[in-house]
Amino acid sequence: MKKGILLLLAGLLLHTTAQAQISFYGEWCYSNGELISKTWVSPKGSRSESIDKKTGEKFITLCFLETKKVYALFEDKKTGFLIDDITKFAGTNQFVGLDLVSHEQNHTEYLGEDEVDGRMCKKYYSYRTSINNLTGEAQTENAGLTWIYEPLKASNYGGCVAQKPGGQYDRLQVLRNIRQGPQPAHLFELPEGYKITEMPSGGIMEMITGKPREQNQKDADKARQDIKETSDKIQKTTDKNKSQEEQIKDLMQLFQGMEKKKK
Repeated sequence: MKKGILLLLAGLLLHTTAQAQISFYGEWCYSNGELISKTWVSPKGSRSESIDKKTGEKFITLCFLETKKVYALFEDKKTGFLIDDITKFAGTNQFVGLDLVSHEQNHTEYLGEDEVDGRMCKKYYSYRTSINNLTGEAQTENAGLTWIYEPLKASNYGGCVAQKPGGQYDRLQVLRNIRQGPQPAHLFELPEGYKITEMPSGGIMEMITGKPREQNQKDADKARQDIKETSDKIQKTTDKNKSQEEQIKDLMQLFQGMEKKKK
């Protein structure tokens, strides 16, 4: 879900030096014409609607620029959740609620001009680097391509008309059927009758466990230490210098000790 919200915000919250604001309706499609979502942009923010192919359920995202509030709504169930200030959850650690990475940085590289759907755009490659705190290894995530169309660039929209997020979403997505002009005001209001759950300061983990971030971090650190100790013990018990009989005996003792800990 975070991926979808970040993709929506990619064009909306990319601040520019332009002072003018823009309003338009558009449809995000794959290059073959398959509809992904409908989107509306106004000085208030943006709205996106998509349909789950498997369930037929409608998913709505509302983003408000002034307050930085983001609502994710499930229309059929009349439920949803609120991220009160999206900028506070922009990083992996803040969103998840655990110190999973360190030295996290966003990078953008300009690749020159490129034509998309007859529009001459500026093409960018963006990615995020960090150190995985579990393994200590450097990693690159959220790599993708973005095409910016200058005539659609404004203070409330970054001008994105095409994107290729990478990974499992590695298909070109193009903004089509763009119709500029004022959009219906009611589309940028929170509909009545929804049961809204607010994202707590401890992120996703606090939503799942009900515990504050500090406690979730302690639990995660303990679990990680237990896994490391168990792994070390398994390596010792399966020492190739030991006979097969000794290895089996040591493994049985290890597993018996683990069962006693559970009780």
